Amino acid sequence: MHRQEIRTVRELPKFLTAYRSILRVTTGVRPAKLLFGREIRNKIPGISTGYIATAADEYARENDGFAKQKGKEYADDRRPN
Repeated sequence: MHRQEIRTVRELPKFLTAYRSILRVTTGVRPAKLLFGREIRNKIPGISTGYIATAADEYARENDGFAKQKGKEYADDRRPN
């Protein structure tokens, strides 16, 4: 392997952990919570939300649906008739 490929393989898990631990605006839940059913430990400080997996899933679905509907209405308003 080339040096760049080795670095990519080594850094990818760190990137994914950081990406999955950041709260998403559209769902209101961290991707790790939806993916693993629990919060993951990382170096990013945070506040425990106290959701159980099923409540987090439902909350994420509601927020995601609301955000998608809002985006659809915005696009429909801007689209020429």
